[in-house]
Amino acid sequence: MNPMFITKEQELCHAYEQFVSSLKTLEINNHDKIKEKIKRLDVDNDTEMLKMKRMSENSKSKINTKLLQCQISYYKSMKNIINEEMIHRTAPSISMIEQQTEASSLYAEYVVDFAKESMRQAVRAALVAADQQMTLNEMK
Repeated sequence: MNPMFITKEQELCHAYEQFVSSLKTLEINNHDKIKEKIKRLDVDNDTEMLKMKRMSENSKSKINTKLLQCQISYYKSMKNIINEEMIHRTAPSISMIEQQTEASSLYAEYVVDFAKESMRQAVRAALVAADQQMTLNEMK
């Protein structure tokens, strides 16, 4: 297997372990731990976005730059949509909190669906890359 895909597989396994760990945090039903986990994930997300931004600015590959910019744009768009739905007011009403809760739940469901679709696309991209590498090797 291509060493790059081994590394990516390890990264995906780590991300999945974090996902499962976070779900276990929900099972504990400890509000403070959940808030702490959210803060850590927000910092991690912002750090990851900064890394992607730097990589896109320093990349010598045009396609890599475009793909990174697409990811950054997606992240910013999703963050803006959620922030618009989650505006915290000084004295929120129960109905507003219910609406925010529903929006959060829908967003969580969407993100999991998006992750599943991303995995399908990742598998296809890896197979296409392997196919093209094998075709190139056969031509040599």
